[in-house]
Amino acid sequence: NKMPKIWKDKNRKRFVVDARDIGGGQPSFKTEGEAIEKLRSWTSDDVLGKFIDPGKAVNFKTCIDAWLQSNQQREDFGDIGAGELGNMVNNARHICKFSFGPKLVDVLVSDLRAGPLTKIILPQIRVGRAPATAQKLLVHFKAIFKDAVLSEFIAYDPARDLKLPKTSNANDVEDVTASRRGEKSLAERITRSNVADIISAADEKHRRIIEMIAFTGCRVGELRAATWDQIDFGDEDNGAIFRIDRAIKKGGKVGDPKTSSGFRSVALDDDLVTMLREWKISQPLEERGKNLIFPTREGNIADGDNWRNRGILLACKKAGVENVTLRELRHFFASILIFDSGISEASVTELMGHTDINFTKKQYATWLKSGKRDKELAQKLTELRRASN
Repeated sequence: NKMPKIWKDKNRKRFVVDARDIGGGQPSFKTEGEAIEKLRSWTSDDVLGKFIDPGKAVNFKTCIDAWLQSNQQREDFGDIGAGELGNMVNNARHICKFSFGPKLVDVLVSDLRAGPLTKIILPQIRVGRAPATAQKLLVHFKAIFKDAVLSEFIAYDPARDLKLPKTSNANDVEDVTASRRGEKSLAERITRSNVADIISAADEKHRRIIEMIAFTGCRVGELRAATWDQIDFGDEDNGAIFRIDRAIKKGGKVGDPKTSSGFRSVALDDDLVTMLREWKISQPLEERGKNLIFPTREGNIADGDNWRNRGILLACKKAGVENVTLRELRHFFASILIFDSGISEASVTELMGHTDINFTKKQYATWLKSGKRDKELAQKLTELRRASN
């Protein structure tokens, strides 16, 4: 096949792309720039000297489906876990809602250019999302284009240079723009009184789970995998601790914590010790087979989605407070450490299981500054908790 050429129709004063040899006809354009842009949408890198037949162009939805299918195969081979694939499916749903004049999914992928993607799609990726969430969505968005090149739907990748702007405190859990959107900030939603109301409103089963995350800062995956062997109830000389040394990984298997720093011991306050002692005694026999602290009724590893939907979200509704997630309860524990315990930033890093202190500073930048400024007096976790009841 011959490569398309551009020539000027002097009578009509328009620029014509002669693409008859590749099935594209002879479209004309008002400016030479428009003609060149269309030519680029039909051709690949000059180095390769290939082109994509415009008659075989597919819409962006086809590219999304092909990308998901290829990752389903990766999951089947064990290259990625079910959780990672689930994140891809979820982000694909978000991407399918993007607008590009018409719906993005209906646009021919060969008509998508870097400039319009930057101006039209990047804002939709960012709006209403935390920087980290937006970044993950962008990674998947760009992966769809890479897969489209491999599938030969397009000859070059118009999304390869898309980037989100860097923002100060991009990893800070405190969203300072929440009030501008008419929403409550994280600090307003996870006050001690709100968390106490949520715990009181939860049913007995989920109350224990909510208490453990709120007052130990453990991750959901760490608590789902936790066994009674990890609980040391202490004695006259030593306090009670929760040794965190395992977690549920993507795909549902038990493995090590998220990072090497995830191996840690967290002190248990008196109320948690009492709750755990009573639960260990009263736990039904059919649940004890695998020694899990909070298993299903059959004794298997619990489903985190059930903890969310039937546990904390339902408790929030009953308590009449804005929704708080289990992950945000982990941030609640961090807020206690920062504002009320008087411990160092290094100790906060250790107890939260963070990789290093710099991550902690980025994650809780706003809170750490406030904690230093206010210089609140330290109180024991037990006293703080009972004071809010």
